[in-house]
Parts: sequence; C-alpha cells; structure tokens
Amino acid sequence: MGRLLFRPRAWQDITETAEYLEAESGIELAERFIDAVKKTAESFLKMPMIGSPCRFERLELRDCRALLVNDFERWLIFYLPVEGRVEIVRVLHGARDWIALLD
Repeated sequence: MGRLLFRPRAWQDITETAEYLEAESGIELAERFIDAVKKTAESFLKMPMIGSPCRFERLELRDCRALLVNDFERWLIFYLPVEGRVEIVRVLHGARDWIALLD
C-alpha cells in the first residue's frame, strides 16, 4: 500500500471528537487522540487487512474494514484498502449506531 487518504467526513469525525475531548479533559487528551488515530491509520499501510471485515449494504463499502484506535479502544476506524492506498472513511465511537451511519 502506498498512501493514506482521510475522507473529509473522517477528518470531521476526528475534529469533533478532539474538540469534545479537549472540552472535557484538556488539550493533552485531544492531541493524544489525534496522534493515536494517525498512528493506527498508518499501520494499515503495512498491514492493510489487519482490521475486521464489515458487512455494509452500500456497494462502495463492500471491502470496508474496522479496527480499534490504539489506546482509545472505544473508537473505531473504518477504512478501505484500495489498490495503491488506504482510505479512512469514518472514525466513530463504538457505542454509536455505526451501521446506520455507514449504510
């Protein structure tokens, strides 16, 4: 795999979560979350099939996979391993109805 691409909605998820974490617990936690997401996503470049396969009805997400964010085990990164790149689709809390959000 060559490059890592964050879709706009994924960046929005990350930004909203970081803002929430900063308001609740301070800037250090927010920055740790952003770093953890980036490091977890970068691991997909070496091992693109590491995440669990997801079953979504949307055709464009048929190859979507999910993995927990390192050190933030309640957060999931949904991504697509695509030839030459990995696309980060969403970053969502596991308690959310992520099936409805992605289907």
